[in-house]
Amino acid sequence: MPSAAPVFHGVRKAVICYLLIPALAIAAILILYLAPGGSQGLVLALPGVVALPVLSLAPAFTREYLPLSRPATRGDQYAENMILMVVTMIAMAGLMVASYLAWEFGVIWYALGIELIVAALLYRGLSRSISKRPMGRPYDDLPGAGRATESSGS
Repeated sequence: MPSAAPVFHGVRKAVICYLLIPALAIAAILILYLAPGGSQGLVLALPGVVALPVLSLAPAFTREYLPLSRPATRGDQYAENMILMVVTMIAMAGLMVASYLAWEFGVIWYALGIELIVAALLYRGLSRSISKRPMGRPYDDLPGAGRATESSGS
């Protein structure tokens, strides 16, 4: 494979389709029926939903990321995933505060329109960057990795 992008995007899309969309649907139903002012809660959640496709590219922002290619380990990979999770949570919290302020000032739909444009541009640029990144060999540190490449004739 010339790039890890097809695998990354496939896993990312599978997670979105089979985990994220059903979870969002259940959350929307619960917000509508259980939260006071339910439809207002859905409007306040829209900026977060718009940001999700861009945030789903986060694991491959700075490095090649080939999902499910390494066994689960503690250490560097674990620390990177924790940092990524914290940064994503902070970004979503900031987005929630911004959407609440936009709601309070009556400009939520303008803010949402601007966010849609910015998110589309960011998504396109980041997705292209990830797809153009050549396939590296980031996992040579695994035990037996050298033997696998030697036996394959590469």
